[in-house]
Amino acid sequence: MLVNVGLNMTLPCSPCQRCLIAILQAWTGLALLAGAAATEPGAAEPGAAGRGMTVPEACVSELRAGPGPGAGIPTGRLARDVEVRLCDGALAALAASDGGLELKDRPGDDRRPESRFDPGAGPAPEGAAGTPGVSPGAPGSAVSCARDPLYDAQPSVFRSAIFAVPFGPTEDYRHAILGDPVEASGFCTLNLWTGEAATLTLAPGSVFEDLRVRLVDLTGDGEAEFVLVRSHLVRGAALAVYRLVGGRIEPLAETPAIGIANRWLNPAGAADFDGDGRVEIAYVETPHIGGTLRVWGLAQGRLRQELAVEGFSNHAIGSRELDLSAVLDWNADGVPDLALPDAARRRLRVVTFAGGRFAELAAFPHDARIRTAILATDLDADGRPELLYGLEDGRLMMATP
Repeated sequence: MLVNVGLNMTLPCSPCQRCLIAILQAWTGLALLAGAAATEPGAAEPGAAGRGMTVPEACVSELRAGPGPGAGIPTGRLARDVEVRLCDGALAALAASDGGLELKDRPGDDRRPESRFDPGAGPAPEGAAGTPGVSPGAPGSAVSCARDPLYDAQPSVFRSAIFAVPFGPTEDYRHAILGDPVEASGFCTLNLWTGEAATLTLAPGSVFEDLRVRLVDLTGDGEAEFVLVRSHLVRGAALAVYRLVGGRIEPLAETPAIGIANRWLNPAGAADFDGDGRVEIAYVETPHIGGTLRVWGLAQGRLRQELAVEGFSNHAIGSRELDLSAVLDWNADGVPDLALPDAARRRLRVVTFAGGRFAELAAFPHDARIRTAILATDLDADGRPELLYGLEDGRLMMATP
């Protein structure tokens, strides 16, 4: 039988893996979100390339591409299924219909995680000797991925085969940028085909100030690297990359930390942003205080900064919504572009780094802040992208090239 890695599962798996999946679904809750109906014209900024419009008769609070978990970071894949939560808490799906959009009922579990601390969980594994600040990940069974869960952790899956999720609640770093002072002390990965698992636990001095493990092939070898926000207690956040070597999780590369405690960053996308044939990863540093968009590439085992541009945000303080960005080819030049809010979250910006040069392709101003995930979709399956996102006043917006 197959395991569908989401709310319904399909993939060859053992009873142990099926048990693991059920446990993980229970403590992550359902990522079901927001919707809409027909469209009416809107406007981009003068000189911008694109069209923005409000979707009427819908008050939305959350949006999510579905079904089930993805790689944990926008990569340019266009969603064909959008799960929605309306302002009244009802669950629905958003679908294309006769040239417009419509809501469809989607019954489901309405639970939401309240805390990232499991009072019944045992202590995280103790650190071990090796790379400073890191306990090398040990091979283990599938059950190891179900221990010490964070209730609002968000599982990620790479090519229907590699599963990963943070674990090990700790209050060593009480920044609370994600809504409470509980962060992760480690993460685990599971091969859904073989059942092989590995875990990594940080030694004291840093935490994963994150809800997910992003699975990205940064080296071009066809295998996933593991990307997380690692926050050092004194030096603040850095972007950390790990890999599997001989069944063990090992550090691969890490950006310099911001340099001061309680300073954070949020990944925005991973794609070949400059068109050089190699995948880069972008994040917004300090998205709440004049955020800087930084693009990094992996070369010779090191992360090297390729571009930095000020004036962006992709997170609201205290929110668990990490997806205020999307990757798509806006201008159809064959190079992925990035969509994300400006620093005030009142303008959606679509930018390009093609050829190693920054340029803004489109901008859509709003009188309310952008609140929900920003999704690159192709709901009508015409091969042309749309951007869907919700504002703080409940309006659902759609932008097209």
